[in-house]
Amino acid sequence: MKQRQRILLVPYQRSNFNKLGNRCRAASVLVGDKWYLFGGLQNSTENTNDIWCFDLKNSKWIKIIPKSKAVPPPLDSHSACHYVDEKGNQFVVIFGGFVGANFGEPWNQVIMFNLATEEWTLPYKDHIILNSGSGPNPRSGHGAIIHKHDMYIFGGTDGDVKYNDLWKYDLRTHQWTQIKAENPPAVRKLCD
Repeated sequence: MKQRQRILLVPYQRSNFNKLGNRCRAASVLVGDKWYLFGGLQNSTENTNDIWCFDLKNSKWIKIIPKSKAVPPPLDSHSACHYVDEKGNQFVVIFGGFVGANFGEPWNQVIMFNLATEEWTLPYKDHIILNSGSGPNPRSGHGAIIHKHDMYIFGGTDGDVKYNDLWKYDLRTHQWTQIKAENPPAVRKLCD
């Protein structure tokens, strides 16, 4: 039985207010003429939990200040996908990643940022964001894609183990299903 990991909520980092600066291991997604970028590693030791939008028409970076009280922990090596729900609401969907830069741990939570309301949807209790009790093991460096109302996750690593498992997450019911294959491909990790 998997243990649920607990990650403390942290205040939104307001450093470098309108300056993106150097960043690696962030995740991004293109939505129309806007390119959204979340998290990543800056200064080689500090993860971030900020979200930026590059307006392709005006060639300008804009830092988005979420309207929700709860924000995700600082992450790197996570995935980001664009999702449109049945009502037409648009979201940036984040999965997994590494919390805490050099001394952190991998994560296995799905979080969503509503592009219209600029609010995060986070599963948390008593100001603590919980790792998912079901679904894939915590991981970073995985691949992710959304097809219709399902997000698919493949590969990644927890720092010790490299995975070659495939999972489906139903964005309507919030349920995980592992997809078994007789001859899965070799283990995959997107970055070192």
